[in-house]
Amino acid sequence: MTANGVPNHQIGTFPNSGNPNTPTVQNVSFSATLAPTLTSSNNASRSLGYALNGVKLDPGTGGSCPSTATKASDCTAIGAGTYSLEALQSFFDFGVDSNNAHVQPGGIYHYHGMPEGILTAAGVGSAAQRMVLIGWAPDGYPIYARYGYSVATSAASTLKVIKGSYAVDTVADTGRPSAANIPLGTFVSDSNYVAGSGDLDDCNGRFGVTPEFPSGIYHYYATDTYPYLPRCFKGTF
Repeated sequence: MTANGVPNHQIGTFPNSGNPNTPTVQNVSFSATLAPTLTSSNNASRSLGYALNGVKLDPGTGGSCPSTATKASDCTAIGAGTYSLEALQSFFDFGVDSNNAHVQPGGIYHYHGMPEGILTAAGVGSAAQRMVLIGWAPDGYPIYARYGYSVATSAASTLKVIKGSYAVDTVADTGRPSAANIPLGTFVSDSNYVAGSGDLDDCNGRFGVTPEFPSGIYHYYATDTYPYLPRCFKGTF
């Protein structure tokens, strides 16, 4: 894929109070195998997925808080604190727009969660549900958004909102800033995989049929629940 990083939909106002950066045209170059292969272990990669409109899918942030934090001003959008901040939470303002996206210091507009503008541009919504291919992961597997078949292996089954299989802690980890000051769900470490609690595995994917792959393929999802976008990958690199 070659692209300029400019999405095919309206974006929020940048800079804003939570994000001081200005989006700029980029030189995007992304490639992945056409013959992906599953592996028995999860893989991390500095190479992240890309939406079909050339915008990066990047769920992580550089923001963090020290263990002594009690308020948002104790934390930083880019820092080296002990606890990594989620982008999509209400405690610390990352200035994300209605597409769950914002801008990196280099001017890169990127998604942290459900790319609402892509779905709107595709005519997809609660009254017009459809399984939509939105992009590709670096291991070559496709990424879909929000809707999938209720029976993963049957295109004749009804569509439903696909949910991730993570749960937010009910008790704060030892050493974590007090949940009375910083709500649970603010940090990456507050959410943990619970097999069977949702529709997907720990990398936000599953095997099943899709409109583009009627015989079935492993594929990832953008979801409305954590982890929002894949944070690990099941294929080889």
